[in-house]
Amino acid sequence: AAAVVEPDYGTAAPRPGLARPTQAPPTRTLHLLAKPLRETVELGVVARVLHYSLETGFQFVKAALVWQATGSVTAGLALLAFELAKLPPMITAQSLADLQARYWWRRRSVMKELSAQPGVKGLKILTAAHVEFSGILARRKENTGLIFVESDGGLEAEVGRFGVPIAVKNAEAARVRLVMVQKDRSARIPWMPTLAELLAEARLPDDVARSWRSTLAEQKADKGWLKRLFDFSKEKDLRIEATLVGADGSEQALGTLAMGRSARRLMGASALDRALGWLGFAPHGRAIPLARR
Repeated sequence: AAAVVEPDYGTAAPRPGLARPTQAPPTRTLHLLAKPLRETVELGVVARVLHYSLETGFQFVKAALVWQATGSVTAGLALLAFELAKLPPMITAQSLADLQARYWWRRRSVMKELSAQPGVKGLKILTAAHVEFSGILARRKENTGLIFVESDGGLEAEVGRFGVPIAVKNAEAARVRLVMVQKDRSARIPWMPTLAELLAEARLPDDVARSWRSTLAEQKADKGWLKRLFDFSKEKDLRIEATLVGADGSEQALGTLAMGRSARRLMGASALDRALGWLGFAPHGRAIPLARR
């Protein structure tokens, strides 16, 4: 007969292991720092002299090499005349690049400083700049920027030298009202993107850009063409003012987001846009420059 195995009621059946509770990932929050980024870069006397002398000297060297290679004085002088004709825009472009490189290095240091602060997980800086010229040379560049900090677990009471972090509860619901101001006159149509759209580098809509360009043109309509061409005071008066409008309707002034040439570029009214317009290309609005880390 087959043996019968009696069950052992004294031994408890193995219990399945309990899965560890999953921990919800921390919620990333967005904060606006109370103090904006303000950095000024400037070409000193030595740098200005070098921009003029090196570029001019280089053209004479090229002309001398052509003269030596061809044995023709006429060929050397023709090349020299051609190179000197395009010298002013070359000096302007190189001085602008010099200022931009200096600002990039300065901004990089600031972003590294902010990234080292406790709780900071990401940075977004809406930047604007105003360039001052001395003749054909870009001499000075004033840079401003609104600093937005992303954090997973909160920030300290003050983030370095940039002050108190102001929590932005809902970037998709909060809006930024941008108004073009020329002296004491404002454009009729503001631009009101959400903060999330602005931080995603949304472009200025064409209808708003067209309205802003029209307001800018009306300011110059009472002057002759020569005064309009050399009216540099209006560059200093032109600015884009920003106001943060919360989902509850509360408002907080953010200050100037663009001014002078950067404001013109935003609305499609730069010198390049005007030149392309003469060739039949319609101007378009652009996005406010954004730096990330």
